Amino acid sequence: MHDTVILCSWESLVSTATTRGSRWVPLDLSISGTRSAEGEELAEEHFGDATQFAILLTGPAAEIERQGPPLVRELRSDPAATGIPPWDRGTVTALRPGPRRALIIVDYQVPLATAMRDTVPQLERIVAERVRPPLTAVASRTASAQARTRSANGL
Repeated sequence: MHDTVILCSWESLVSTATTRGSRWVPLDLSISGTRSAEGEELAEEHFGDATQFAILLTGPAAEIERQGPPLVRELRSDPAATGIPPWDRGTVTALRPGPRRALIIVDYQVPLATAMRDTVPQLERIVAERVRPPLTAVASRTASAQARTRSANGL
């Protein structure tokens, strides 16, 4: 519940902050001169335009293990997507903070505007089709919040 409240609050803030009249603009949260901004610049130089999403799976450990890997396989079937799930080899233990939670990071090699228009609906469809109770999934990204609010406002 706490995770959902945090993600929903973030999305609400981002949605509100990104409306300018009836025109939508991608939100840039980087602050020039900070290490975070330098990291974003470095990532863009090396990897190009990309939009990241985080999907938090919550529920019984056995269900996360049963439903998570097929979800990742489907997300990775998109040629523009790369995923970092807790089931990969390497130092990904932070993506599994406990037995009842798993975080999947998906990176789409598309600009934010394209992600808002095309990727968000596709990602939400895949998650809705693949994740079944008792497991829950919350996807979060600036583009997700903007796209949902645009749709709700008929924009």
